[in-house]
Amino acid sequence: MSDSKALAIACALVASTALVSCSQQSSSSHDTATTASMSSEQPSSSTPATTGQTRAPQESTIPESSTIGTTTSTAPDPAACNAQKTNPLLGTDHLSVAGGRGETITFSVSEDHFDPCAPLSWSVIAGGVGSGNSLREGVVFFIDGEPVNSPMPLMEEKVLSVTPLGDASARVTYSILTGPRAAEETVQGSATFTADPAGGLAISDNSLPAVANEAGIQVDVSTL
Repeated sequence: MSDSKALAIACALVASTALVSCSQQSSSSHDTATTASMSSEQPSSSTPATTGQTRAPQESTIPESSTIGTTTSTAPDPAACNAQKTNPLLGTDHLSVAGGRGETITFSVSEDHFDPCAPLSWSVIAGGVGSGNSLREGVVFFIDGEPVNSPMPLMEEKVLSVTPLGDASARVTYSILTGPRAAEETVQGSATFTADPAGGLAISDNSLPAVANEAGIQVDVSTL
């Protein structure tokens, strides 16, 4: 083979090889560009696209008042209710008589319905002023375990009954002297006592006769 013919064949091979190589590179570049274009235009359904976009925050479905990880309880507030608290009447046997006369009544608890966590509870006490004095009976009320002094507890000849009227109300029926004790003449009278959210007790359905003011005494429980 002549040198000129060999040279021509070599040039043809070189040209052919370059064409193939350029063609392959062009095809590869085109495929890469196409793939990149598809990736940017059609993001994967499993991976959200974030480039160039800001996703609006989703609104919470939890109410603002909700507290995650806690539960609502209806149990009494430990700060307001001490279930271990005992009846303060059991810690003394004397109470001052209202009226500023300096007298005291010596008493004992005859019925104990004290409940430190109840909206309204009570105890029936029996006692007299001075030695040998005839006994009177009265009801001391408690609101959430605290003794109520407004109005002051009333002591009459006898407490006939205390009837609960719901959680925060009770009706008391008294036996009331209408004359000298020796005559043993009495009349009944009742009143309903209800725990007042503003403090103290509200009195309603009061059928106590006027003589109850003369026959009875009131005691001060503010020092309990």
